[in-house]
Amino acid sequence: MILSTAALRCSLAVVVGIHCAGSAFCQSSPPSWLSARAIGVGSSLQGGTAVDAAGNVYEAGSFAGSTTVAGTTLTSQGDYDAYLAKYTPTGALAWVRQIGAAGRDNALDVALDAAGNAYVTGGFTATISLGNGLTLNSSTSAGKRVFVVRYSPQGTPEWATQSTPANGSLLDGSGIATDAAGRVYVTGTISGGITIGTTSVVITGPEGGTFLARLDSATGALQSLTEAYHYTNNAAAQGAFYSPRMAVTPSGDIYVANTFYQSPVLGAATLITRGSRDIVVAKYSSQGTLLWAQQAGGPADDFCSDLAVDAAGNLYLSTLFAGTTQFGTSTTRTSAGGTDGAVAKYSSQGAVEWVQTGGGSGTDAFGGLALDAAGNAYVTGYFSATATFASVSLPSTGLRDLFLTSYSPSGQLRWVQQAGGPANESGNYVGLNASGDVFVLGSSTGTATFGPLTVATSNGGEGILARLGSSVLAAQPARLQPMSCYPNPAVDVVQVPALAVGTRVQLLDGVGRMVREMPVSATGDVSVKGLRPGWYVVRGTDGQGRTYASRLAVE
Repeated sequence: MILSTAALRCSLAVVVGIHCAGSAFCQSSPPSWLSARAIGVGSSLQGGTAVDAAGNVYEAGSFAGSTTVAGTTLTSQGDYDAYLAKYTPTGALAWVRQIGAAGRDNALDVALDAAGNAYVTGGFTATISLGNGLTLNSSTSAGKRVFVVRYSPQGTPEWATQSTPANGSLLDGSGIATDAAGRVYVTGTISGGITIGTTSVVITGPEGGTFLARLDSATGALQSLTEAYHYTNNAAAQGAFYSPRMAVTPSGDIYVANTFYQSPVLGAATLITRGSRDIVVAKYSSQGTLLWAQQAGGPADDFCSDLAVDAAGNLYLSTLFAGTTQFGTSTTRTSAGGTDGAVAKYSSQGAVEWVQTGGGSGTDAFGGLALDAAGNAYVTGYFSATATFASVSLPSTGLRDLFLTSYSPSGQLRWVQQAGGPANESGNYVGLNASGDVFVLGSSTGTATFGPLTVATSNGGEGILARLGSSVLAAQPARLQPMSCYPNPAVDVVQVPALAVGTRVQLLDGVGRMVREMPVSATGDVSVKGLRPGWYVVRGTDGQGRTYASRLAVE
């Protein structure tokens, strides 16, 4: 499976973990690799990845000809087909679903809800089959259409919706996210206009732009559709579009980030590139109203890689850059040579709070990004030669190695881990389960070593799914303590006898978002009233600093 580099894209993963208790910063040894396995070969492109609380990994992608997904061979029915694969926490294939027919079909992102349903978006040019008798039709007009499909945890397609292009325009859904209120958000590219259901948006500018849509998660019904921004005419870069990605806050505000050649127009502001390519970061209300916009970049090339949002609505952005780059009005960083990676934290109001970089004299990039509930950031990517992350320097074992690094909410380096071999390895996406285990989806073109584990891949390139031990272990002396809670399933309240009255308890949904925080009541219970049905994690820390956690079903 030959994978696209996440450093040229943005994707969404919001996940769960624990930070160093009682300390603003604690750098320590990295967690150890627990498992690593090859998951496929062939002409395949990764589109996006999501990890649920139990550690199941979902991968959306596209392929031409034939591809093998963890031993299952898929053959495209047209130029390109798409797929959604679900892997168990140990990397075994649970199921894979093919999406496509004649034409060019692609899946660019996947998101999960608390109940474990998966939502996939992408684009298609002909009638496509989604399985279970569900099809979408694009044969009535020219152009390319956006699709969104929901799959159950067992892989059954439950509903699908599509766009209609205007005047043969090309459309792609490239970013998707969910919120705790049961809404699905989609972004993507437009050239001309877009119609979903009976609602239409005609792009303002002559060079296309980006749309925002909000859907009901239960039915797929459209709730809102707006233009996020459009591009001004730029003959030198005509048709040069990158795919926008998104993240959504617990309250439903939307972040969109993208790489741009052309000048994006956001409200009354027009952004002009400082060099060849820059990055646009914008925040919108849940209805698609622009709240603020920022530019990042310098005189050379800058690429958006990934973005994620914490429980307070702060934004984290990973990028790669060459030369000198600037975030906000005055925060600049300079690469050590070639390209380097950067991760930046923005407040919910758009202020740049900190920027950290990593790299060396070779070609280095920050790619996939994820957060835990405490706001610790996890970034994966690749480096060559010797790369430095804060005070830690890593020599590559071959042409290019995979890395995974973690930063505290204040931007301090917590730890950095690597894997590699004599050829090329890259980390593309990262996520965590409710216990804090870290999952990396990447690629290799040879034999790669993950600590004591060795994975042999084909020279043409193959996907790798690797798992590290709990990130909690890298910061704390003990794992999470098991905790009983009852009733389970719960409807209104749940008893947590292991935690004293007044202890702060967090409830995390199936994709790691903190959806509620409250003290244990005088009667020893915690309210779950009003939460959507699904799986949650109940978590709290007692007076001795021991952290307890339990899975809970809410009905």
